[in-house]
Amino acid sequence: MQIFHGQYYNEMMKNIFWTGFCKKDRFISISEIEDIINKYGFIYDFKEFSDISISFIISVEEHKINELFIELNKQISLREFESINSPSINERIVFLNVTFLRGTGNFKVEIPAVPG
Repeated sequence: MQIFHGQYYNEMMKNIFWTGFCKKDRFISISEIEDIINKYGFIYDFKEFSDISISFIISVEEHKINELFIELNKQISLREFESINSPSINERIVFLNVTFLRGTGNFKVEIPAVPG
C-alpha cells in the first residue's frame, strides 16, 4: 500500500464538485450529458430527484477534467471551477448535480400498456 503525504496527497485525493442548471428538456439533456461523460470517463452512479434534478458520480482521468468541463458547459450552465492543468492519468471523482429549470416536482414514469 502506498502512503501519500502533504500537498501531493491533498491534490490527488480532492473530489471535484460541479453544479449546473439546464433549461432544455430533461430526457434529451440527460442523454446528452451521459454521452459527454462517457466520452471522457464513466458514470459510477446517478440519482434522480423527482424531475427537478439529477446527480452523477463520475470517474475521469485527471488530464481529461478540463475537457469534460468545457463539453458539459456547452449543454448545461455550469458554475466556474479552477481548471486543473495536469498530465496525470490518475482517476478523480467528479460529483455533478444538474437542476432542470423546467422541473415541477411531479415526477411520473410512463409505463406502456402490456397486452394480455
